[in-house]
Amino acid sequence: MSREIFSDGIGEIMITGSVVRIDFVSLSPIEKGPDGQPKAIFRQRIVMPLEGFMHSLGILEKATQKLIEDGRLKRMDAAPRPQASSNFP
Repeated sequence: MSREIFSDGIGEIMITGSVVRIDFVSLSPIEKGPDGQPKAIFRQRIVMPLEGFMHSLGILEKATQKLIEDGRLKRMDAAPRPQASSNFP
């Protein structure tokens, strides 16, 4: 039996040499940030080789494409993307 882990998102991705660490976070029902929004709390880390991470990107791209084709997501035009930040969400 496998265990499922819920995450509201990724808090940080760290790359050291050929190892990728992905930190998953969930929004706290209790702790709030300075803006009054729920604070992102570290929950779980996945550590994988760079090769596995790159393979995962391809799988995520396929899933994203399927969601766009199904009309569940809209493709964003070449609009500027928001800069990644250590603050989630």
